Amino acid sequence: MKVVFVNQFALRPTDRGSLRHFYLAQYLVSQGYQSEIVTSDIHYNSREKLVWNQSIEVHDGVTFKVIKGRRYSGQISRLFNHIQCAIKGFFYLVGSLRPGDVVVGSSPQPFLAFTSYLAAKVRRVRFIYEVRDLWPQTLIDLGGLSRSHPMVQVMFWIERLLARRSEKIVVLMPLAGLYFSEAHRIPVEKIIWVGQGVDTSVAVAKFSSALVESAPVDIVYAGSLGAANRMEFLLEVAGQLQLAKVNVHFSIYGDGPERKELEAMAMHLGLKNITFFGALARKQVLGKVAESDFAIALAHNSPLYKFGISFNKLFDYFLAKKPVIFIGDVARNPVTDADAGFVIPDGSPGEVAQEMIKIIGNTPEYLSSMGDRGYRFLVTNHDHKVTGQKFLNLISSQSGI
Repeated sequence: MKVVFVNQFALRPTDRGSLRHFYLAQYLVSQGYQSEIVTSDIHYNSREKLVWNQSIEVHDGVTFKVIKGRRYSGQISRLFNHIQCAIKGFFYLVGSLRPGDVVVGSSPQPFLAFTSYLAAKVRRVRFIYEVRDLWPQTLIDLGGLSRSHPMVQVMFWIERLLARRSEKIVVLMPLAGLYFSEAHRIPVEKIIWVGQGVDTSVAVAKFSSALVESAPVDIVYAGSLGAANRMEFLLEVAGQLQLAKVNVHFSIYGDGPERKELEAMAMHLGLKNITFFGALARKQVLGKVAESDFAIALAHNSPLYKFGISFNKLFDYFLAKKPVIFIGDVARNPVTDADAGFVIPDGSPGEVAQEMIKIIGNTPEYLSSMGDRGYRFLVTNHDHKVTGQKFLNLISSQSGI
């Protein structure tokens, strides 16, 4: 049996970013399965073209097939890129799938997941639908589109079709099954939560928190810089802390479509307590997080998050054993589940800044214990072997193996 993961933005272990499908595929290979990942050469965050030496590469036993695409900047060219990738992916899959294979169509964008389903149907092989983002709902709740918008209607139709026709639905958000039950009347037993997997064997040196009078408290953000990440609010909080003359510094590691606007905003506000370092290799980022005093994440207060979250950055923070400051009100927050930090549900920038001043005042020993709890939570629930076995159980239970 060959398991084919189809995700336009899946990455090789040599690339910067989430390696969810590589870890799942790698685990399946270790258990005697063949595994392939169909992806593209455009990086999701930076939108840069990735360098591929050939159209098919093998990394640690996992085969990667790249679909060549064009860089995009605006929404129209982005849509064209997604549709072009979906069409190319369909023809590749129709020509390469064999009896007994399993196709896993992932939805960082819905069109390639849709054509991967069509290819699986043509070749009469099993299809599993993996939901990374609730696309129609995301466009409504965070993108400001109405339910009657043509793009929302198309995506809702695709989502419903894939949810109903797939063998199983794999979700990354722990309560996303409620969404499919409510929106599409999908039986809950068809929906399986397989969270993000992390290689917890990566060695990350643990540093003691500085938290001394002479050094600023270093708070690290490591992740995407896009509309969903609420970074404008973080800059406003930084401004309030600067006005209050709090000795704190925000280190921002990451890239995304809003980076230039955020840098311009920081300059306009005259912020001296924030630095944008750009994207780094994951090991470097983990080292920077480990050297910091706190790590921070934010979420919009949106109905979308009543189904939970799946933020890669939180697992990197846990891996680096750092206490987390989370700003936003979400269901099934891993920071709360792990007792690995502080959650500030809501408030104005000034109110949040006051809460952060209180948080900074905790003892190094107390903060270190939070970091340790986050790491233990990660190893127990999100080690890539744990999530890999969960996925293997899913495909095995349906095939009679």
